[in-house]
Amino acid sequence: MPTFADACNAVLSEPGGDHSLYTTLAPIYERLLVTAEARYDAQVLAVTERVPRSARVVLDAGCGVGRHLPALADRHGAVVGLDASAELLSIAGSHVAASEGVSLVEGDVSDPTLDLQRRFDAAVSLDYLTANLHGEALDRGFATLRRHLHDGGTLVVDAVADRRALAEDSPSVFRDDRYVAERAVDVVDAGDATGDLVRVADYRVTDNRTNEGAVAREREPIRTFDPAELADALDRAGFREVRVEADVVEPGSLVATARV
Repeated sequence: MPTFADACNAVLSEPGGDHSLYTTLAPIYERLLVTAEARYDAQVLAVTERVPRSARVVLDAGCGVGRHLPALADRHGAVVGLDASAELLSIAGSHVAASEGVSLVEGDVSDPTLDLQRRFDAAVSLDYLTANLHGEALDRGFATLRRHLHDGGTLVVDAVADRRALAEDSPSVFRDDRYVAERAVDVVDAGDATGDLVRVADYRVTDNRTNEGAVAREREPIRTFDPAELADALDRAGFREVRVEADVVEPGSLVATARV
């Protein structure tokens, strides 16, 4: 499992490398969720409370570090966490090791050849699916989820409507007995007609033993939706009974529920 020290060393050794919270900086991603625990838990609840309690097997597409997977398993009986990032799944494994009913699968939900060898009563996706998949990739992701749901199955996803959904305390500071990592975030317009956003995060890492320091930058394009756009994307994938609502817990976010 990658450690905080591994993430700091990656920045120090190659500041201009392709660093992201989904790869080399995954241990910092986990620490971010801990520091924003109340907000993160509220975000999770806004999605998961819309999943019917009768669902016995749930797919979490883009499960990340998997902190909420045990709770989903406790509520529904079984949950499969799917993510394309081996680094995030490695951390997720530490959260679910002692949990019954939880399994992890590495795979890309936008891959049309993805076959999980089973169908699910419900599927959820927090953050990843709608924010990070653009254009045809998002259509493929929704189509993959529909294909893996039983008839009558439920899909619940959240989406970014405006920059309020991306607000976070900045800078955030993380440390161990050797390294300090500071994360400062700005959210800017994508600069085109889409209205999409770019989350720009700078990571300043210092090695307190050697006084070596470096800064890495992560630019993450974030797709934004209005309710009609999100409903149309789900309609195109063949979902029915589509309902899109403003998330009253997370300003600037939408939550969509749909059925097969």
